[in-house]
Amino acid sequence: MILGLTIISIGIFNGLMLSFVFLNRRMPNPYMGLFILAHCFVLGKFFIDFLPFNEQLDILRVPGELMSWTVAPFLYFYVKRYLNKQFSLSTHLILILILFTLDLIFRSLPIEDNQQAIAYSSARVIQGLIYLLLMFEDIGRNRWLKVIVFLYILELISILANQAITNESYFAHLLIPVSIMLIIGFITLESILNSNFVVEASTKRKLHDPSTKRKTFEKIQRSVEETELYLNPNLKLADLAKELGFSEKTISQAINECTGENVNLFINRYRIKTAERLLIEQSRSITIDGIAELSGFSNKVSFYKAFRKVHTISPKEYIEVKTTQA
Repeated sequence: MILGLTIISIGIFNGLMLSFVFLNRRMPNPYMGLFILAHCFVLGKFFIDFLPFNEQLDILRVPGELMSWTVAPFLYFYVKRYLNKQFSLSTHLILILILFTLDLIFRSLPIEDNQQAIAYSSARVIQGLIYLLLMFEDIGRNRWLKVIVFLYILELISILANQAITNESYFAHLLIPVSIMLIIGFITLESILNSNFVVEASTKRKLHDPSTKRKTFEKIQRSVEETELYLNPNLKLADLAKELGFSEKTISQAINECTGENVNLFINRYRIKTAERLLIEQSRSITIDGIAELSGFSNKVSFYKAFRKVHTISPKEYIEVKTTQA
């Protein structure tokens, strides 16, 4: 019992320290930090199991059991962000909330603890396998991702093995914590041996690949055009990152490398294009201030400044030129 508590305590402490490193704002991919942090909650559940008075602390197991549903999604988010690929964050977060709700409802049903544990473990493994299938094609030959995914597969195996072995077995209770500590240990070792830290370096390597930058830019361009995000006068780089599923740094670098422009100018070009159409079609019925607002500019000053930067003339002069040409 003391050995189990000691092992799990080390795992939780190490995991918390490591998750804080990944959740640092300077890190390009925070989802590994969330992946590790979720595992710390799971380890906390097993820590309670090893306490001699654990039956009085059942309520404290709930956070760890709920957070176990986030492990596979966070790994999936991490892989997608690592490879600069888009994903629907909101969709998966909704699915997680649904799982949380179903989990809490299931706990209230009159089912024996043993049957409940089997159902819970089976559902977690199925969820994990589904997410593994979703990210399978993305992993490719990347050693870092392959090792992380392999260790996660061992974790899923340990969940099944934990149910196969009698619940009274001391060894069975350590299977899952040990598999989690292998993941945390490997990531810690990599961070020590690689001074550049593999996650941060990988993003840089990806962005130096011209084909990757072009594909990323095309995804950004397509999404901005389809959703008309530029019409939001309060649009910020953080909003783009959240909507597109890319990091702010990835978006800035892709736009700059492919257009030679910063993000603001890139967005303003869409706004100016909208304004051009409105100036020609609606200038008699809508004021220039109104056109500026409808085009996504927050005020008249920023509209005039952006318009002159693109056309070197004012919106009013632009109307006169177009009217003369017609």
